[in-house]
Amino acid sequence: DEKKELLSKLYTHLYPHGLYTAHFTPDFKLDEKTNKKYDFYNKPWGLKHWLDTSNPPIRDDVVVALIDPDMIFVRPLTTQINGLEGILYHKKTIAKDFPDGLFAKVSKGHAVAQTYGLGAPWTNDEHKKFNRRKICGEGSPCLEPDMEFGEQH
Repeated sequence: DEKKELLSKLYTHLYPHGLYTAHFTPDFKLDEKTNKKYDFYNKPWGLKHWLDTSNPPIRDDVVVALIDPDMIFVRPLTTQINGLEGILYHKKTIAKDFPDGLFAKVSKGHAVAQTYGLGAPWTNDEHKKFNRRKICGEGSPCLEPDMEFGEQH
């Protein structure tokens, strides 16, 4: 495709050492259960595609930060979790999922994420703006999370 070729050439020009490249994924928008498109599937499934098919492969010791273009950092990114001042976490989730307490570092099987600022109004199917049944359709996996799960994730 012409756009992919143009973007690949741009990255080669900007980063001739090859450290940064463009990765193209299939379109993951289609929800196979409902046969409807859901734009937001592209981000998580695109990341998984990149992790699974990257050439050269992503090393096991690499930590990836998935960010949006409108995000800012108020302090440096770090893999350390436990022991840092100002770390906010959901104590009920930690107690349930990690009986030994908060883990020390980001590592395979121990990811961290920012709480989504909207809370979870999208789990209320009577909500005027976030009606999942209308957006996703019957049978979609997006209907499964309840309010508590949505607020934690």
